[in-house]
Amino acid sequence: MTQSSKTWNWAPNLPIAGQSVFMFPPNPWVILKVLSSVWLTISGRVVILLTACISWLFFTPPLAQCVDLELGWAVYIYARNLCLMVLFAGGLHLYFYTFKMQGEELRFDSRELPAYNHLHEPTQLWRCNNEDSTKEQANILKAIAYS
Repeated sequence: MTQSSKTWNWAPNLPIAGQSVFMFPPNPWVILKVLSSVWLTISGRVVILLTACISWLFFTPPLAQCVDLELGWAVYIYARNLCLMVLFAGGLHLYFYTFKMQGEELRFDSRELPAYNHLHEPTQLWRCNNEDSTKEQANILKAIAYS
């Protein structure tokens, strides 16, 4: 960590070293080493690729069924994508913000998430502790449904 301030915690060491894959003249061993370090480890790229392959192989209807636009397979694909989004976005939110598993290391914004947004509604799951909590929860669900 080279730079820090009150609002931005982390900045990389500069200058950032370039990937040796793009250097000229090309060196096949260096290219193989760089590509194997990226694709043969558990990284974000590999997780996304495996998720896409598993989703395509096991959770996509047959293409013969998708020739005609029908509500059935369109809703199925929408539900699949919604589940994947909630799984990954919700999981990352829980990991980084709720359980704070990474701590403050490499965090770009050191400020805590606000408990209320500019509309004065709770922003974090269900932080309603007053007698109108049911009404507030219904308003939140309505706002989510409209968006």
